[in-house]
Amino acid sequence: MTIPGDCHGLLTDMPPGLRIRPALALLAAAILSFVAYAIGGPGSATAHEVTLRVMTQNMYQGTNFEELFAATTPLEFVTGVTASYQEVLASKPAERAAAVARTIARERPDVVAVLEATILRTGQAPATDVASDQLQALLAELRRLGLHYETVAMLPGTDSEAPTLLGFDVRLTDRTHIIARADLAGPRLRTSNMQVQDYLVNSVINFPVGPPAISKAGWAAVDVTVSGHTLRFADTHLEVIPPFTVQRAQAAVATAISSRPFR
Repeated sequence: MTIPGDCHGLLTDMPPGLRIRPALALLAAAILSFVAYAIGGPGSATAHEVTLRVMTQNMYQGTNFEELFAATTPLEFVTGVTASYQEVLASKPAERAAAVARTIARERPDVVAVLEATILRTGQAPATDVASDQLQALLAELRRLGLHYETVAMLPGTDSEAPTLLGFDVRLTDRTHIIARADLAGPRLRTSNMQVQDYLVNSVINFPVGPPAISKAGWAAVDVTVSGHTLRFADTHLEVIPPFTVQRAQAAVATAISSRPFR
């Protein structure tokens, strides 16, 4: 099975009667992401087909930090932080989240991997004034459209803060989520056995000035039961910088799949 974009699904031991249907995936370039699915339990033959719609969505943080990587002095670094902050605001995170919500409303996936869902904060260290929360904006717009999704797994990611030329710090927190349709909760759709795990080795980003930044990552997984059929839905968000490769990512997802027995 192949999911649209650069997101690839792995499916094994398909229970009779269960069908996985990928919904539309909109993914940012230069970030390698994928979702893996593994079926648990022998299952039993059914007279009708059971369908689970899945989707992966990279929300995009709103900047590629080009000014930061180009900085050669402390002043240029702070200037780069300021420019990156302004780029995020100019990208209109709430409007982008609303557009994603409309895509979800059209495709109606049962389970969604939400990658690079950032929280942007400002203020004095530690910055706590929320300027943008992409996941909350997404869920709020879904509710406005009459759809109810809930977070069933959340993996904390990189949490970085730096000063700006504007008199306050900027703090950007990255998170990976799995959300599922709340209106189907019960016999039709049930999630359980939520797991999150950080990778043992993280990427280190070296800037020309200032301390290196640790790019924290890992995987999140839940067991999804659809009309008596159970599978494990796992997602991870990978970067193109070392130490992550596709092979290591596949090994990490395999660990997520086999970490605990399916319920």
